[in-house]
Amino acid sequence: MKYDSKKRVWLPWVMIVLGTGLMAVGIQNIYDPINLVTGGFTGIAIIVKNITSGYIEGGIPLWLTNLVLNIPVFLIAWRVKGRSFIGRTVVATVLLSVWLYFLPKAALVSDDYILAAVLAASLPVWVLD
Repeated sequence: MKYDSKKRVWLPWVMIVLGTGLMAVGIQNIYDPINLVTGGFTGIAIIVKNITSGYIEGGIPLWLTNLVLNIPVFLIAWRVKGRSFIGRTVVATVLLSVWLYFLPKAALVSDDYILAAVLAASLPVWVLD
């Protein structure tokens, strides 16, 4: 069977779009509504949102904090490793922030941390199945 070389070009990008979309659904509708923190800069963004909600209505948005915190890291990576090394990572981070900005908020879980963790972790399985 002959493998289509064009498939190799666009398939990773489609997977990045779908993956970041699924991550955004889990973050926006499962983790954030019950203040369950994920790892990395997105977890820090949830903490920042909760801390600033007393000063700014709704707090600083997740998408903004996620994007701003990643900028210095990408600039350092660009300088150290080069542009080709960080290309897909920059696109995925920007896409996650875009998804977080545009996705509507709907709390899928309320006050059950174990259910929220299991549901968010298995989100790609039951959405793509």
